[in-house]
Amino acid sequence: MHSQHPTQCRVKLRLFLSLLLISPPVLANTEYFCFDAKNNKTLLLNAHYSKKTQLMYFPYMQPIQLKFKQTEAIEMAEGRPFEFHDFFDEIVQGKVTGHYEIVHQGAIFYGITYTHKKTQKITEFTKIYDLDTAHIASLKTKGIECL
Repeated sequence: MHSQHPTQCRVKLRLFLSLLLISPPVLANTEYFCFDAKNNKTLLLNAHYSKKTQLMYFPYMQPIQLKFKQTEAIEMAEGRPFEFHDFFDEIVQGKVTGHYEIVHQGAIFYGITYTHKKTQKITEFTKIYDLDTAHIASLKTKGIECL
């Protein structure tokens, strides 16, 4: 049995670690609630929704820093489940640059509204459904599974 010299092992280990560090990040969770705006922007909401949720624009896949502000519960019809509006601030370099409103009823998400703080421009995102098969297919080729 041939054994390697310790220097060869260290070189291989360094090579492996350097390749690991320069490799593109692998997304641990590829399931998202997917939303689209009329301006062709696609917004992804982490499938494990909470007050510490994560939003990302596709294809950039960089998490948007959010700070939870409040929830408003709206009774849409007597005796029916409440609709929730969760409000988050978008934080860039420590400053609030915009606001997100996420509308859902339990685990059913309807839409997301983004308001740019400075310009007050509003962008409406609506949930992507299976009817939009071309869009969903383009997301799937990148490993994104829309719920």
